[in-house]
Amino acid sequence: KKSATADKDGNWMVTLDPMEASAEGRTLTITSGLSPHPSSLQDVLVGEVWLGSGQSNMDSLLGWKPYEALVSKGREIGDNPLIRYYGMPGYRYFRQSYQIDGRPVPPPEDRTWTVLTPDTALYSSAVLLFFAARLQEELGVPVAVLNRAVGATSAGYWLPAGALADDPNCQADIERRRTALQHRARFRSPGATPAKLPGDDVIDWATQPQRDAGGYAARIAPLVGFAVRGMCWDQGEYGSGTIVSPVTTLACLIRSWRKAWDVEPAEWPVLVVQKPQGYGWRGSFEPLPFAAHRPYLDLGPYQKHPWAGSGPYHGDGWNYYKVAQRVDDVAIVNSMDLDHSGHPVDKDAYGYRMADLALARVYGRKAPHQSPRFLSAETKADRIRIRFTGIGEGLRILGDAERLRGFRIAGSDRVFFDAEAEIVADDTVEVHSSEAPQPKVVLYARPC
Repeated sequence: KKSATADKDGNWMVTLDPMEASAEGRTLTITSGLSPHPSSLQDVLVGEVWLGSGQSNMDSLLGWKPYEALVSKGREIGDNPLIRYYGMPGYRYFRQSYQIDGRPVPPPEDRTWTVLTPDTALYSSAVLLFFAARLQEELGVPVAVLNRAVGATSAGYWLPAGALADDPNCQADIERRRTALQHRARFRSPGATPAKLPGDDVIDWATQPQRDAGGYAARIAPLVGFAVRGMCWDQGEYGSGTIVSPVTTLACLIRSWRKAWDVEPAEWPVLVVQKPQGYGWRGSFEPLPFAAHRPYLDLGPYQKHPWAGSGPYHGDGWNYYKVAQRVDDVAIVNSMDLDHSGHPVDKDAYGYRMADLALARVYGRKAPHQSPRFLSAETKADRIRIRFTGIGEGLRILGDAERLRGFRIAGSDRVFFDAEAEIVADDTVEVHSSEAPQPKVVLYARPC
């Protein structure tokens, strides 16, 4: 039993003592001295709670048409009363009613906890559904997810006011951008200077971002203090939405949310989904195998991607790793070999990878959970040998591919060519190309 006193605005909060996880539905009763009638919440479980936010790849629901190939699998794992889901109306495309075999399935009530069933699963975030299902199966305790994402939103939309004020990288970003624009202007017209540059005006960082409160105030601030194990973040296509880089913006976002919850980084781990590029083992120029399921969404190979070369993440899927280097207890969900379209249809793979990362990094399970990481490189004649760490039981080719793909190689002129690559030891890949007989540089899963 706990008690609290409301403030002048009627707000109050109590903190319950730690409890063992329990699948037994219990009743939480709230009484007030102002009313003789108590309020009660029924069927309350005790377990793990995760927060999900970002834009449409976190927000999009299982029942959405592009994910129709996943519906049967999602409804099957959704038949689990030990998974609870809390959603809010997000992007307009997802505010619709879904059907199963012509039978209308009414949506659950918004802003309430929903017990997962095959029908309510249709209205759950697809990626969070598969994430929660894997956690529940492995941990054997109730798991709940809160979906606070909104499609087509920038990272800045989720920043509280003043979140950029305390990060010295903000001013450094402005100076880098200023220098880059000066060089660009002089290259195009020698001696020219842009009429106006970032930093010409004094920036009041306490007012940045200027589009504050849309996402943070409406969807995150009301949750502050609510006990969550950690956060899952999937955003990037709409950029930073601030005057600084996407890397600095996301780093500030994570720090500001942890500050609002008054927690240390280790108490509030963050799992960030990498923005994919469509390279990797599928090869640089081959269409994705998912196109047959959604021809109306087939964006083709990377070079034809609508965000290629212009967006802040597509074309540089490694930016999020820079965030993990700046901020403690941030782990990256590697997605370089998964569907790279605007809305990847293999949400089960994304959710499972996110869960595997949580199981290893948060719950201490010993299992493969990350991609191999570069260790060293050595040039031998016309070949480069690359060693990796984090290889599990050894490197291997995924799927039905007959050879390694996605490697490019160049000499000192840095003109890159598709390379032949083969696994020559459990931890080593050898790369070569007749077009680069004196190799100096190797790229993997990146444009040149």
